Amino acid sequence: MQKIAIIAPALTLLVAMPAVASAQDDTLLLEAPAPTATAEAAAPSFSGFVDSSLIAPIDGFAPGSRGVAFGLGQAEFDARFTPDPELEIGIDLNYFPSSPLGAADGLLEQGFVTWSPDAADGLAITVGKQNAPIGLESLDPVDLATVSGGLIWSYGVPSNLTGLFIKQDMALGSVQLFTTAEWDTPSAVGGALIGGRVDLTQGPLWVGLVATHGPAPEGADPARTMANLTAGYELGSLTLSGEYLYTTVDGDEAKGWTLLATQAINDKTNLTVRVDQLKKEFGDAIDQADVTLVAGYSPTPHLSTMLEVKQAAVGEDGATTSLAFGVTASF
Repeated sequence: MQKIAIIAPALTLLVAMPAVASAQDDTLLLEAPAPTATAEAAAPSFSGFVDSSLIAPIDGFAPGSRGVAFGLGQAEFDARFTPDPELEIGIDLNYFPSSPLGAADGLLEQGFVTWSPDAADGLAITVGKQNAPIGLESLDPVDLATVSGGLIWSYGVPSNLTGLFIKQDMALGSVQLFTTAEWDTPSAVGGALIGGRVDLTQGPLWVGLVATHGPAPEGADPARTMANLTAGYELGSLTLSGEYLYTTVDGDEAKGWTLLATQAINDKTNLTVRVDQLKKEFGDAIDQADVTLVAGYSPTPHLSTMLEVKQAAVGEDGATTSLAFGVTASF
């Protein structure tokens, strides 16, 4: 009887211990502080493209002055890193086979750091090299509806700028101020360029105005002052846009304009018409007017093809007509 009396309380204690431990665990779980939320870095993103084309003369070229040209236009690999929600790092590696590789700066299309502080809503401060916020057209073919670039893009505005950019988004658009090195160079030998841009958007209408003042072209002492106005309007499947450029260097001027219309036929096919003119009196002087017709077809979302016919009237030398076929694959 004594053994039974001793064993019974022991069995009762063994049975009760798990319940007590479970209750203690629940208490600990209820009393444990919640983990502190920490901002996690976003996953890196990668993109890029390969652009190839065929260009052939049709009419107006002197015999033997130009043949059919096959080639890789450019290949690009872009990377974006966001180590925290306020910081973005961008690197664009771009290779133009037709360009010399002497300058490493030419291989790095963009390399920038953008800080967007949470305390200042809509503010973005960027340092480094990036595509110039000037002009209607883009350096990358994935953003173009034509094979060739227009006259203003080719001869009148910079492709890239290296320096400091401060941008503030607003309800109707944005305002941007910047100070950079000379056009398409990593150094400000002749002094820093200063500029500003204002963008306004209202429904399907957008307008952008940018002005710069800074070093003149090579060999010219006076500064260069430039103003560039762009505008666009979306009317259903039709997109209309235009551009006007004015630049002055010690009394010499450059004036140009572009009109561009793109009509989407369906989600794979579009037609584009571009008419542009540029008269430039300084540096590499030019007096030219172009008419460009393009038919675009995208068999897949990441593959686009374009057939372009361009007629260029160069001063009093008459007109030339050329044909171009472009293929761009992106990822």
